Amino acid sequence: MQHPARSDDGAPDLMDAVILAAGTGTRLRPLTDDRPKCMVSVLGKPMLEHALGQLEAAGIETTSLVTGYLSEVIEKTYGDRFGKMALRYLPNPEYATTNNIVSLLLAKDAIVTDTLLLEADLVYDDGMIAELASHPARNVALVDRFAPPMDGTVIVSEDGTNADRMVLKVDQGPDFVREGTWKTVNLYKLSGEDLRELVLPRIDAWVKAGRTQTYYEAVFAELVAEGRWPMAILPTGRFRWAEVDDVQDLAHAEKLFGFAK
Repeated sequence: MQHPARSDDGAPDLMDAVILAAGTGTRLRPLTDDRPKCMVSVLGKPMLEHALGQLEAAGIETTSLVTGYLSEVIEKTYGDRFGKMALRYLPNPEYATTNNIVSLLLAKDAIVTDTLLLEADLVYDDGMIAELASHPARNVALVDRFAPPMDGTVIVSEDGTNADRMVLKVDQGPDFVREGTWKTVNLYKLSGEDLRELVLPRIDAWVKAGRTQTYYEAVFAELVAEGRWPMAILPTGRFRWAEVDDVQDLAHAEKLFGFAK
């Protein structure tokens, strides 16, 4: 299968995006009583809108949103376009009983070229998505140096350029040393060819085996560990970012940025 042609700056001529936006945001209640988690505002604008704005600015022409809880709020707010960018909606009817591995699998028919994979509960500086999109590697994880109170999946990289291991939180035992590792930001640039031929078939096998409560990153970690799927890392560097899971995170994000973007 032919890989999409690349321009001189390393970015493919065609790239789409997938946003996983099915979450309920129970830890953000009552803010999520009438809206999905991604529609909670940070700096006066829904988190999802921050992402959509950056994707459009990066030249993405089509973004697929995997929705779940109160999906009609997203569709009614944004319709089928965001500026010049087309939007399509992929509902996950099992959002309440499955994890994001199922949401990503639901996007399989939408993945026809290189793809930016985003989770919708993040806020970050303008330009971060464009920098990720222009990275020359086929598969790239956006990462930040691990520092407390971060938790979740980390990447071990001996050379600071490529992932040697991805380690999910559940696999970080009492002797695991997080210092010196890289925290995944949950933003990826992924080869469409690799997704279709390697990643999504493995995810499909896991889901068919009933492993629907796992994170898609568990599959990523397995493929990296097998040496079958090279993954580069891109440090956030000058870009700020925040993940918003609860009201404390929301307060942190507002304080971190401190001004309208």
